[in-house]
Amino acid sequence: MHRSSNLNNVIIDRSPRLNPREREVVALHVPLPAPPPIDEYWTPEQVADILGASADSVYRWFQDKEGVLDLGSPETLHKRRKRCLRIPRTALDRFIAEHQVCRQRNGQRAV
Repeated sequence: MHRSSNLNNVIIDRSPRLNPREREVVALHVPLPAPPPIDEYWTPEQVADILGASADSVYRWFQDKEGVLDLGSPETLHKRRKRCLRIPRTALDRFIAEHQVCRQRNGQRAV
């Protein structure tokens, strides 16, 4: 194959050794690699319920964390900033691991 174009999972052979009729449609199916897994995203309100904190605290804690999507609008001269975060499961797990405090409270581990 001299020139080929990859269209999703089909490779079209445009080799000069084929006559024009054979060159029209010669497709080889090639498996594509599996896409990376899609992370689960949560709203700050959902994370607040999980952590037992307020949504405002979750906004403050996660606004500059890696992997967190900020879908809000920036502040302008006459408009306040709109906050809209989406927090991936990996960022939440990392936050919990970083802020885990081991205290004994009635024989249970507190987070």
